[in-house]
Amino acid sequence: MGEKKWFQSKTIIAGVIAVVLGIYDAASAGLSAGCGTAEALCYHLPMVPTWVFSLLGAFGIYGRTVSNTVIK
Repeated sequence: MGEKKWFQSKTIIAGVIAVVLGIYDAASAGLSAGCGTAEALCYHLPMVPTWVFSLLGAFGIYGRTVSNTVIK
């Protein structure tokens, strides 16, 4: 069994991307919530499609099941 750095792990990369997209999705919903009122800031940020989170979750599970190396 070999060893690799944490950033070389497909499972960790999928998890990090999911967290970053989740934070973006929550922030974009909050920044776009006041659209329509005169005094509100309105950014119209695009939302992340829900299938992206499902794909990242499936990729993370796949990466975990086929892994045979230890992460340092």
